[in-house]
Parts: sequence; C-alpha cells; structure tokens
Amino acid sequence: METAPPTERASGVEVGQSVFVPGDLKVAGDFDVAGTLVVLGNLSVAGLLTDRGPDSSVIVLGNVAVGALRTSGEFRVGGQLDGGDVVVGHYNDNSLVVGGRLKTRLLIEDEHDVRAQSLEVEHHYPMNTFRQGQGKGVLASLKKVLTAGALGKDESVEVTLADTGGRSPEVVARIAAITGFPAPYLDQKPPPLWLQFPETMRKTLGTMRTAPMDRAEAEAIAAAVAEAGGRVELKFNARAVYSEASLFAAWRQGKLFKAKK
Repeated sequence: METAPPTERASGVEVGQSVFVPGDLKVAGDFDVAGTLVVLGNLSVAGLLTDRGPDSSVIVLGNVAVGALRTSGEFRVGGQLDGGDVVVGHYNDNSLVVGGRLKTRLLIEDEHDVRAQSLEVEHHYPMNTFRQGQGKGVLASLKKVLTAGALGKDESVEVTLADTGGRSPEVVARIAAITGFPAPYLDQKPPPLWLQFPETMRKTLGTMRTAPMDRAEAEAIAAAVAEAGGRVELKFNARAVYSEASLFAAWRQGKLFKAKK
C-alpha cells in the first residue's frame, strides 16, 4: 500500500477553526494554533510551534518534531516529542502530555503541567522550582545556560527633586503634568519621589498611578524641570529577569545558549 504524501500547510489554525489531518502534517516555517488541530500521523514544524490556550487543542497520534515549542493550551502527543532547542509550557489551565519520550535542550514548566513517559532534557526547570522565573537559584542557573540577550531586563528609576528653583509653581506644574502625581504632593518640602517600572503600582496620597514609567519619561521630567530652573536627579537601576519574549527572540537569532567551554 502506498503511503500518502504529508499534508503541507503554511497558515496556522485560527480561533474557532478545527483542522483534521488524516495523515502527516509538515510545516516549513512557524505554526500558530489558536483553534483545534488533530493529526492522525506525525507533525513536523521546522520553526516555532505556538498554541493559544486556554481554548486551543493540539492532538497528534504520532510523533511531533519542532524547532521550538511554546504551549499554553491542551497539547497531546501519542508518540515522541522532539522539542528542538526549547519547550516552554506557559500558564496553568492546560497540560502538555507526551505518550513517549520528550526530548529538548531546554524545558521550562512556567506554571504549566508537563507529563511524558520519559525525559531527555539538557536543562530542566520544573514547575515547582521555576516559579515564574522567581524560584530560588533559577535566575543564577539561567545566566549560566543562556546568553545575556535571552534574558529580560527589569529597570527602576529613583527620581529625586534636588532643586525646585525656589519651589516655582511652574516647576511643580510641569512635574505634575508629566508624572500624574498631584501638585500638593509634589510641593512638599522636600518632595521625594520613588517611581518604579514596569508593572508596578505606585500609591501616593490616594492617587494610584498604574501606567509604567520608562526611561524616556523620567528624562522628560528632568528636562522640563531644568527648563523651569529646577533640577532633578535620576538614578537608573537594572537587573536581569526571566523573559519569555527575550528567550524566543534570542532563539530566532540563533543566540539562545552560551557556547560550551
């Protein structure tokens, strides 16, 4: 009996769409699954395979081979999973279940259930110790394995109003307009400001400022105050953090792992 040639598909699976492949499925580049994909044979994706949980489902009765995998949906493999350079399970609503061996260089269980008959993994970060990249020793370990570009950067800025130019109303008004803080708070003597970004809530005198402050905004404050005759001192701090976006960006550039000594 002749074996049917594999199905080739360039586009992904959209939300609400169901795709059934009676044999093998081969994808030359990246593949994005936002709906339901069922493959009775093998699935091969040369690039990054991404699903979109919690609503997506991928069911492959045969083997799966990908360049990299980022899964947040329900992902079931009857045979082996060759995850290429990196497999990241993200979020806790669904599972990645492999009936055979799961093989990859880097496996990160980011609050995601991952199960396999056996693992062949060079660098493994289980869910109970990874803890969204905040687990004890996780960042230090990642720094040994990944390039600096594969990690994200968390920045903060300390803003000190060193000279108000004689507490000029113009200085206070400019800072209030840029930062969103109320003028009465800024007009304190002295008016210290501690502003962090990104994703940090700052609460001052009943005012909640949720918008992230970036380097450009902090520098705009300093420039506006200087123009009005005052002076602001900025102190920037940065530290490396786990970032899924940085991880896959580095992978695309072929700069994910540090060279082995």
